[in-house]
Amino acid sequence: MIMALIITFSVDGKYDGVSDGKIKTYSECYEKHGRNVCEDVLNNKYIVEDYWIKGFR
Repeated sequence: MIMALIITFSVDGKYDGVSDGKIKTYSECYEKHGRNVCEDVLNNKYIVEDYWIKGFR
């Protein structure tokens, strides 16, 4: 049950971002103090190189 819940959360992201050369899915992304910040479904924050709305790149 927990595994299915994690898979559902990771697929439901609205943004893709590049972190450590890999594209990952995030629920929210924005710029703060000149840095690109993305958040996952658990509100963990990550500095990313670039991000975009899924389907627009």
